[in-house]
Amino acid sequence: MHETESGTHVMLPSEGRDTATGTPDVLAGARKALAEPGLVVLTGGPGAGRTRLLTQLGEAFSGPVFAGGGLATLRDVPAFALTRAVRVRLPAQDAPLLAEAVRARVRGGLLVLDDLQWADPLTLAALPLIAAHTRVVVALRTPHRLPGATLAALRHAAAAWLPVPPLTSAEASALVSGVAPGLAPDAVAAVVRQAGGSPLACQALARHAQQTGAVDEAVDLRYAIAGALADLTRPARTAMAALGLLGRPAPARLLGSGAAELADNGLIVSLPSSIPAGDPVESITGTLSVVSATAPPTRADLGMVAAVSPYVAEVAAGMLDADARTGLHRRLARLVPPRESVRHLAAAGDTGEAYRLAVSASRTTSRAGERAELLLLACRLPGTLPDPGVRVAAARAALAAGQPAAAASVLAPLEHTVASDPAVIEAMVLRAEALLQAGDLDGARHSAAAVPAGLAPELLAARDRVLLLTDLADDPALAVGTAASVIARHGETPAHTGLRAALAAVAAARRAYGWENALATATAAAGDAGDALTARWSAWVLVETLAADGRLPEAAHLAQVAAQACQADLAYSWQTRFVAAGLWASALRGHAVAGVPAQASARVEPAIPAFGAGLPSPGNAQPPRGVATVQSAPAVVEPVLADLVVHRAGDLMDRSLPALARAYAAAAAGLVEADAGLLGAARARLDAAPRTPVAGWVAAEIAWLDGQPDRAATWDPDTDRIPLLSGLHRITARWAARDGAPIDVTGLESAAGGPTAIHQTLSAFAASPSAAPSAFAASAAAWSSVVLREQVRCLIAQGLHEDESDLAVRALLNAEDLAERAGLVVLRGRAQRALRQHSVRRDIRGPRAGDDLTAREQQVMRLVAAGDPTRRIAGQLGVSAETVETHIRSAMRKLGARTRTEAAVRVREALMS
Repeated sequence: MHETESGTHVMLPSEGRDTATGTPDVLAGARKALAEPGLVVLTGGPGAGRTRLLTQLGEAFSGPVFAGGGLATLRDVPAFALTRAVRVRLPAQDAPLLAEAVRARVRGGLLVLDDLQWADPLTLAALPLIAAHTRVVVALRTPHRLPGATLAALRHAAAAWLPVPPLTSAEASALVSGVAPGLAPDAVAAVVRQAGGSPLACQALARHAQQTGAVDEAVDLRYAIAGALADLTRPARTAMAALGLLGRPAPARLLGSGAAELADNGLIVSLPSSIPAGDPVESITGTLSVVSATAPPTRADLGMVAAVSPYVAEVAAGMLDADARTGLHRRLARLVPPRESVRHLAAAGDTGEAYRLAVSASRTTSRAGERAELLLLACRLPGTLPDPGVRVAAARAALAAGQPAAAASVLAPLEHTVASDPAVIEAMVLRAEALLQAGDLDGARHSAAAVPAGLAPELLAARDRVLLLTDLADDPALAVGTAASVIARHGETPAHTGLRAALAAVAAARRAYGWENALATATAAAGDAGDALTARWSAWVLVETLAADGRLPEAAHLAQVAAQACQADLAYSWQTRFVAAGLWASALRGHAVAGVPAQASARVEPAIPAFGAGLPSPGNAQPPRGVATVQSAPAVVEPVLADLVVHRAGDLMDRSLPALARAYAAAAAGLVEADAGLLGAARARLDAAPRTPVAGWVAAEIAWLDGQPDRAATWDPDTDRIPLLSGLHRITARWAARDGAPIDVTGLESAAGGPTAIHQTLSAFAASPSAAPSAFAASAAAWSSVVLREQVRCLIAQGLHEDESDLAVRALLNAEDLAERAGLVVLRGRAQRALRQHSVRRDIRGPRAGDDLTAREQQVMRLVAAGDPTRRIAGQLGVSAETVETHIRSAMRKLGARTRTEAAVRVREALMS
């Protein structure tokens, strides 16, 4: 393979003659080679788009085109492929005579042959002779069964041997969306992953997904792929089937001798190897080889390889009969790590051995996620009766990995057993914890209350933790009394790390003095004790409480640290929660802390003990075991691009997520998109998100930004338990009331808790006309280190309330500048609209004469083409709705369009051309 400057790979013939075009564009390379007589060969797997490229080359050729090709059922008919092309009877006795007859017919035209792998031997022998005097382009599917000597002759004669590259992710996504416009983004991504860059697979799977909602079967495509795989040798088919059963990349040596044939046919691609040099690797055929430390990968040693199309690998696995599939599963079970070996044994029907291996492997792994996967699989194997102790261990591992529903499910069979067995009693307490983590408060309370009396101190503390936290979730005031009873029974600092963290959570809920230290030290103590569930849960409470109080940089930083610790332990569910919460804190603030610097501002309090064995410090810093401190606010804040937040949140939402993580990610992306003017996309994100207080406020804010203040008036009552959101909801309601929404502002003058800026802003709304400007100016200053967009809104409010024009313009210009630099398009438009009242205009002036659209008219029509209504366009451009309608009517008149949609389409076509 030769890599061009743009990164596209071009296959060089094995004979050394430079027959590649050197261009990344296959069509351009083929056209260049066909400028004079010669043979161009396009190769690719099934569904790679070879026929489409042949059609495009024929359509672009200026002379006559003679198109033909082979047929699988008539591959033994002499000269059939050429006869189909020239449409006359040809001599079928001698290759030179056949070549002369075809040359005389085609002359200066173009001979196009498809499916050369099914061409008859006489056609294959005549092609090099024809190409000596005629332009010929052919398509050859890989794999194929052409004899080695025939293939060598074609390569020697070829002026260009061009593998058809797979589609890029962007090209495949565009193709899938065009074939099935109704598919959701995650479904499009799933189709693209399965198709592996094959245009045919993209089209077939997209149609099937649109019809059935599943990306699994496409019968016609499977037949086409199966037919191609049948041309492989048995070792190559077995190797491809092994990749399909594994579902991941694998060492080529593990796949055996068939890997080289798969590579020759472009069905697998080499990856950077992760196998340590010198390690022996056994293959599925039973041979043993050693990875070289210095030698580069050769044809016999391709390193790590992956199927170009996962779908093709799955089809290869589906072609195996039952006995062959079972045998291959058993063979793979001996060659892969235990967590995969268990699944292969279970698939082979050996559930007993799978159960024993899963239990034994769970004792040796150090990662909670892997332990949970093994034990949960052991408990779910058909025909097995797991020991109660195994069920308890599986539930503990599942809780540590963030899978409370799985933990509760695996313990459910023990619910009706005799409660005299200590393992059963422990299971009852643990199930109550699982139900609590899953959000089933009534079930958790009932399960904890059913635990018999006379428990061991450890189980009694675990039960009291569940009862305390259920009270805290229902009524924080009631939890204070329950906490007093717990302290009387277990002491102020219980030995049980979970109960200690629960008491810290109660202190955090009422914002008792030192609550940050209590939660952070509980996190560190749980980490030191190996209690991963408590460490992560208390860290989560700490992050949420800091964010609720408006301490967004600290929340974002601690979320990042916790996510890194969870990632190392394969605790995916916890990790995604922390990542989403960090994105939300960054999106709301308008800045994010990319990394907390070593030194902070001189006056910072309090310091938060944040790290212990459960939550290690990021980077190379190694804090002492137990507790280290991190300052609560960084001295230097690095701005993070808003589109980076949207990209990360969107990438997160394309995966399977806990509901809370999905809500935070949707709120983060939705807020950034709404502020940037993408109000339709933001609303669509929020509509698909779970209903939480965070998503509720963002939805209300989007409605206000979108010029619909009447939809911004209501919010979830649970929001009042989150001080920052409660205050922001009240501020949004005050803005909506100012914009004409029928909202009773009684009771919106103050909020409980939260940053000082909230109280200052609400007081400014309630202030007298003479005092309001200075009050909003003070509020803007208070918001500058908390939430940037609220600072902009307060500056706009100051400008709207100022009596003196100079002072109003100064505040509005500051708001416009901040909004411009932060990408707050809608708020910038509101500032510009207010500036127009003081004769400060931001209009984009264009030519007034003639039939050409002005720059402003083009800008308006682009937004119309994007589907934005008049009110939304007016908000983004900072003009009135009447002005927008004037621009639309003017554009329609100049373009000769009868409707605004027709005008928008014409503008878009003109801009694209």
